[in-house]
Amino acid sequence: MTLKDAYNKAIFLLQKEHIKNPSLEARLIISYILKIDQKQFILKIEKDKINFYQWFLVRLKIRKRLTGISMAYIIHRKYFYDSELYINRSVLIPRPETELLIEIILKNVDKKRFYYILEIGTGSGNISIELAKKIENCRIESIDKSFFALIVAKKNIVGNNISARKIKLEKKNIFKFRSDKKYDIIVSNPPYIETKQVEYLKNKRIVSDPFESLNGGKTGLDFYHTLKYLALENLSENGFMIFEHGFDQKENILKIFDDEKFSCNCFKDLNNLDRAIVIRHLKKNIL
Repeated sequence: MTLKDAYNKAIFLLQKEHIKNPSLEARLIISYILKIDQKQFILKIEKDKINFYQWFLVRLKIRKRLTGISMAYIIHRKYFYDSELYINRSVLIPRPETELLIEIILKNVDKKRFYYILEIGTGSGNISIELAKKIENCRIESIDKSFFALIVAKKNIVGNNISARKIKLEKKNIFKFRSDKKYDIIVSNPPYIETKQVEYLKNKRIVSDPFESLNGGKTGLDFYHTLKYLALENLSENGFMIFEHGFDQKENILKIFDDEKFSCNCFKDLNNLDRAIVIRHLKKNIL
């Protein structure tokens, strides 16, 4: 079978099941099986052939996709900001809206300063890796309670040529995390979807991310109470905390941080939806 014929058949199989972008997904799946990039695919499509075994593997991937499994889990690859990441079912798939956290942090750092950074819930390592790339003078402590997520993060750190001395991975549970260290930046994209909604999304196969990476508890706000504690205990005097949240959660989160000790700045994503909050300690008045 020619590569072009296989491509057209793959498009047909995806299209008849109402996959939104069947041509792109067909190309990604075939490229993954053939171990070629998108540029090579275009160059090879008119002249190369695909053998029976390769087509069999393509069909297996398509069947998985039609069960609702996300493409990132099918091809084990996802781009985030400037990085290509390995992804498997142990970690949340990085979303484009999370890139907002990187943009905000980079606008608030001084290239001449050294920053001690804590990332809570590192998952694939996407946030820590980008910060390590963009902030020359920093040391990042990245924690996650999942051993398997940390394996993925380690693979991505190595794959993106980040020094192990720049990012330290640790297996820790945020709800039990206690430290006497002070951090200049604390960053997190915590689980923030209500438990019932996560169950619905999983049952309907709308998402295929790990349950724990989405579940923010009964109200979706469990993690923000702990983040408040960390802001009080572990932010340096001139430091800041930044985290992502659901588009309809801003007001409830501001109530959690409604404290004379904090100032809060809210940010919208590219879709003009509330998406991130920056927390700073208020300066004490000196009489």
